[in-house]
Amino acid sequence: MLAKLLAFVFAIIEVLLLLRLALPFLHWPSTLDEWIPKLINVTDVLAAPFQPIVKTLDIQSAAGGVLSTYVNQLDAGVLVAMVGWGVITVVVLMVLSLLSRAR
Repeated sequence: MLAKLLAFVFAIIEVLLLLRLALPFLHWPSTLDEWIPKLINVTDVLAAPFQPIVKTLDIQSAAGGVLSTYVNQLDAGVLVAMVGWGVITVVVLMVLSLLSRAR
């Protein structure tokens, strides 16, 4: 039961980050204007632990040519956070699986 709850929480985190990643490419109705800053604030907290990786690798300037137009609209920190949270999800669920088998 705990594994399912944690998987659900991690899925919510990934969906929020995906919405943040897709934000520059979407045209949302004006009725959602009050929700966008809240989404950005929440996802900033979720992406914050992964910001040093983005700064170290300098992902934003690594792309050139045709891709630079799209890369400049993407938030590399959010993309790295999605991968990071995915890895954390797999590790946590694997540890829970191993602990439940040990009983």
